[in-house]
Amino acid sequence: DRLTGPMLLVGMDTPQLDPATLARAFDWPDEVDAFFGPADDGGYWAIGLREPDGALVRGVPMSRADTGAQQLARLAAAGLRVAHLPALRDRSEDIPLLATHLLRQIKPTAALSPAALAALTAYRWPGNVRELKNVVEAAAALADELIGPEHLNAGMRLQFEFNPAAA
Repeated sequence: DRLTGPMLLVGMDTPQLDPATLARAFDWPDEVDAFFGPADDGGYWAIGLREPDGALVRGVPMSRADTGAQQLARLAAAGLRVAHLPALRDRSEDIPLLATHLLRQIKPTAALSPAALAALTAYRWPGNVRELKNVVEAAAALADELIGPEHLNAGMRLQFEFNPAAA
């Protein structure tokens, strides 16, 4: 409530965030009062306010499927003109690097096969990085050294196998 200039609040599950994505939130066109970065899980990864007001964010329930919708409704009810930042799921090109990094932390001697990387990249990741980490951990526990699509969870395998664009 004590801020006097624009502010940007960024969530914790954002390792794929890069300067180019952030740059848009720091360019405040006159017709924009707030920026909103949605997350696939129903939340949001960023919110920016030209004129910070704690009442705009205070009391919005967190970690729920409707958190983002409630926050966006609060901004609209306040009469703010909201510009959208890209959802982090739009950064699929970062999935192979991120998945490999997570795997090295969990099981340094293991590797992801090209087919497993293709399946991970094709998946939409509604749970964002948290879900990716859980999938990599489970696959590492199931595989010896080379993780293939058969080690990924069943829902992800089905989405990959029946999506011709992913092949």
